[in-house]
Amino acid sequence: MKVFIADDSPLFIERLTELLRDVPGVKLAGQAGDVSESVRCIRQMKPDAVILDLQMPGALVSMFSVRFVQIIPASTF
Repeated sequence: MKVFIADDSPLFIERLTELLRDVPGVKLAGQAGDVSESVRCIRQMKPDAVILDLQMPGALVSMFSVRFVQIIPASTF
């Protein structure tokens, strides 16, 4: 599973990356520290999962959510 981290805290990204390295089957697809970079990278990398900080500076949560839903279609189980 490819995981992308979107958070404005370098310390959080570093710690979470360390934790994810130990999870079998999980690969870090990428990371970004702001909303615009996150959207660009998610479109390009197409990760299976995104760990998202909804309180990143400059993030209009509703706008980011709308853009995010448009980028990655809902999974069916």
